[in-house]
Formats: sequence, C-alpha cells, structure tokens
Amino acid sequence: MQPIIQLRNLSFQYKNAERVLNNLTTNLFEGQFITILGPNGSGKSTLAKCLNGILHPTDGVVIVDQIDTKNEDLIWHIRQHVGVVFQNPDNQIVASTVEEDVAFGLENQGIESSAMAKRVEDALQKVNLEEYKHTEPHHLSGGQKQKVAIAGIIAMKPKVIIFDEATSMLDPIGRAEVLKVAKQLNEEEGITILHITHFVQEALLADRILIMDRGYIIADGSPKEILSKKDLLEETGLDVPIAVDLAHRLKEKGYSFHTDLVREEEFIEALWTLR
Repeated sequence: MQPIIQLRNLSFQYKNAERVLNNLTTNLFEGQFITILGPNGSGKSTLAKCLNGILHPTDGVVIVDQIDTKNEDLIWHIRQHVGVVFQNPDNQIVASTVEEDVAFGLENQGIESSAMAKRVEDALQKVNLEEYKHTEPHHLSGGQKQKVAIAGIIAMKPKVIIFDEATSMLDPIGRAEVLKVAKQLNEEEGITILHITHFVQEALLADRILIMDRGYIIADGSPKEILSKKDLLEETGLDVPIAVDLAHRLKEKGYSFHTDLVREEEFIEALWTLR
C-alpha cells in the first residue's frame, strides 16, 4: 500500500498558546479505514485541519498525495482530494435544495452541466438520498444532513474523506446511517476513511486505530491490539468496550478467559466454551 498522507515531525501551535500537536510522524495508507480516538482537547480536530491544508504546520510537514500542504499553488488539489465532514451538519449546508447543495463544489470547479448532473445523481445514490434531491435541507434529520455533506464530497471524487467528530451531534440512528455510508465508501469505492471520534464502539469499524492524548500519538494498531488495552483506555479517559470490561472481570474472578475479545459477539461465543 502507498501512503496517501505522510506526517513528518508535525507540530502545531495556535498563536499565544501551548502546542496542540507534538512531533507527529506516521503514514496513512491508501484504502485504509483509520479511526483516531482521543478525549476532548487531545488534538484530533486540529490534526484533521492540518491534513487538508486548513491549517499549516508550525514545524514539520504534511504530505498529501505527494504534495506538501504548504504549497499554496496546489492547495485546491489537496482540498479536492481530501474532503472533510465536520461536527455540525447545519454548518455545512449552503444551498436551498439537496441537489443544489451536492452540486455546489462542482459548480465552483466549472464542471460541465451534464457531467455535473451525473456526478450529483451518483453521489446521492451512494448515500441513499435520491428521493430527497428536491428537498430543502432543513427538513432533513441530522444524519441525513451529514449524508448530504458526504454526497457533496463524493461528487468531487476524493481519495480521502475525514469524518471530524461527524457523529457526535447525532442520535443513534443518525450515527449508524453515517457510519454505514463511511464503511461502504471504504469497502466498495476504495476511499481512504479517517474517522475522528471519542466513541470507542465506533472504532470497531476500523482497520487501524490511533489514540491521541495531549497532542501526541500514544498508540497505533489494529482494533484488537488497541481496544483490548483496558488500562490505556482508562488512563486516556476513553470508555472500555463492554466485551473487554466483562472479560477482565471474569479473569479477575479466576476464570480462564481471553481479554482481547473486543467485539460483543466474540465475547458471547467465548462464554459458551467457558468452564
């Protein structure tokens, strides 16, 4: 796999404030579904803004699709290929109908009208909103509004989509809708997904998890490797998956039980073999 995003000693500091990101070095690979977990104030959202050139590093570099984000001449190339779905769905709506909103970015690029119509139609189909294309966005649920934002990004044919706490203001149904779309885009379209959240259960969808705390990447691995580390999650202020918590409790009671069962279905299956 080729790295689609490279961080090299990335640090960031807001004016007259302490550093928010501290010497981050890692590669994010094409086609991965990556979750970045961390408590509030850990630097997750600042990192997201550095990845598509909204913010420039104080020190170090961010390379996106082989382009340095400090290269102002090519910044629009980066933003075309790295889309961001933000936390508040209402802040991302810019047009009076769903169809017009999805077309907004394409219009700014000067895409020919027939090609634009096809891309809008395809994007709405991928997020299952075709029947709402003439609907005014304020009539939609929070989850549907986020899917409109996702469709607008899909229409631009991105290589990476960043979900920056994009489920945090949604109810469980809306969260499930958005996460389902993210997973489908990754598996069916090969789009690299970077999902930033503090909801540990959502990280089970990922191929790879990074944990951030106080501006540092403190852990990097698969869901099984990361989410089974009960002490690490608790020290970072993150919830421990139910399966992991129960497995540890059984082991403390003297049962021979694996503590790296991070999914509830794995835990239930293991219970049947318990002696």
